[in-house]
Amino acid sequence: MIEVSIKQATTTRYNRKVRPRDLDLGDLVLRRVDMGNKNDQEGKGAANWEGSYKVTASTGTSAYILESLDDLPIPKAWNAEKLKCYYS
Repeated sequence: MIEVSIKQATTTRYNRKVRPRDLDLGDLVLRRVDMGNKNDQEGKGAANWEGSYKVTASTGTSAYILESLDDLPIPKAWNAEKLKCYYS
């Protein structure tokens, strides 16, 4: 019983800080560079965001399918946590 209340309190505290990101089809976004994909040659000054990519579809579970501006599809879906809007 106590474990359930602790889990609910933790969930409530986490969800208070979450910002929902609703992206529309055709929006331009930047994609977060994961640590495994960063170039070691660039060091600390390497960029944390890459792109700009176009949103082409939504999977319905806050994941989006992207394509480059040259109309080349990106192979996997990306979670909204790893994307941010690009304003040009």
